[in-house]
Amino acid sequence: MRIRRLRTALASWIVLVTVVQCSFAPDDPGKALYQFEPIRSDYTNLRGMNYIPSYAGSSVGVWNLYDPELVARELRHTRRLGANSVRVWLSYWSWYHEPDEFLESFRHLLETCESLGLFLMPVLWDSCFTENAVTDSPWLVLDTWIPCPGQDFLRQPETWDRFDPYVEAIVTEARSSPALLIWDVMNEPVGDGTEPWLRRQIEHVRELDPDHPITIGWTGPPPVTEAGKLVDVVSYHPYGVFRENVRVRTRQAREHAEQIGGKPIIATEIGAPGWLARYEDVLRYLEEENVGFMLFESIMHTHPKYPFRGPQGILYSDGETRDPVGVKAFQEVTKRQGGLFDPDFAVKSKEDPLYFPYAPVNNGMGGPELVDLMFHWDERYGTPEYPQISPENYGLYLAALNQVVYGLGWSDLMPDELAGLRRSIALYSGLAGQGDFEAAEEVLVGVAREAAQLMDNAEIGPQ
Repeated sequence: MRIRRLRTALASWIVLVTVVQCSFAPDDPGKALYQFEPIRSDYTNLRGMNYIPSYAGSSVGVWNLYDPELVARELRHTRRLGANSVRVWLSYWSWYHEPDEFLESFRHLLETCESLGLFLMPVLWDSCFTENAVTDSPWLVLDTWIPCPGQDFLRQPETWDRFDPYVEAIVTEARSSPALLIWDVMNEPVGDGTEPWLRRQIEHVRELDPDHPITIGWTGPPPVTEAGKLVDVVSYHPYGVFRENVRVRTRQAREHAEQIGGKPIIATEIGAPGWLARYEDVLRYLEEENVGFMLFESIMHTHPKYPFRGPQGILYSDGETRDPVGVKAFQEVTKRQGGLFDPDFAVKSKEDPLYFPYAPVNNGMGGPELVDLMFHWDERYGTPEYPQISPENYGLYLAALNQVVYGLGWSDLMPDELAGLRRSIALYSGLAGQGDFEAAEEVLVGVAREAAQLMDNAEIGPQ
């Protein structure tokens, strides 16, 4: 209990938020909102959010600082938004060092999802960000995202037995919960030892729980490997600012799903307004593709080192929003699918100490506006909406140009032609950073015209 009190105190210190009661109390007429919504067999009405508590700077921080009251409140706001499901990262390293505490927290997460009618997709393992894991003490990595278990272990099959008790404890705890929807055995797997590792994890989870489907959260097109063939649901992450990003990745996911037996597909990560992929845009693209989804992400973060604090997130911990257009777009999808939601979401005042804008792009630019700007550069540049570069706004154009490159690359449309564009963008960034805006402007104009030509070649026209 002393560890639990310490954990809650630390989380509360990091969050610095006031508890706000949800507008739907248990005895309200709105209690129907908290019933499970039937999910179609093809998951096309899966309307979810990735959820990482606002206090956490990493998946380890989620569990080492687990705050039951705050998690319950943030999940309630997520349900009020209209979401019917959440995807949540687990942490072997937190479990390894404090298994009883971890399972107590995981049990609370399950019970909270059950009470709110939220389906849960737990993520057992994760390859993201760094090469190796920190194993000596999870308290050392509360604000650094680490892989789980890490490439050092994936390359050593002789170490894999040590991870089996974790999987057994988690699956045994969750398999009878009505909230459990799908097991995501690994997020964005990469590395030499990944393929045999994934096969082992899928087989182990299926042996422990034959009743729930299994997926892998692939970054791009799922590979047709033995592990890729074993999943019940094909998951993919169609990031990028262009409509074409979603179209190409969805086509690739469907082709893979057909090759392995006609399985359903889900976009389990998508959306980044601070990176110009606005929620209202990606929601429209997903509806056009008729695919279920998990937006990234429901709650914005107070932890200053959380890596996605600026680009992503739709609600503050107190239930207010910085993205009313995204909220409305999500709830329009909910309405069309026959789901329930609470329309009453206040917009966070910019004077509020918790306010944090989408950064570095906070002027409403998204994929369609980016395309328009590139294709009509000479008309748009130098206007009040898109002023000439200055110390205050050169980051806007840097972000926009970077997203052109990322979007083209993520679409697999222009894999080789981007090197020159990247060099030009780096030159622009260096000149502007040094304050030489006259020279930077000359480079910027050339980069924008080159980007437009590449988009035109890739058939990414006005949207």
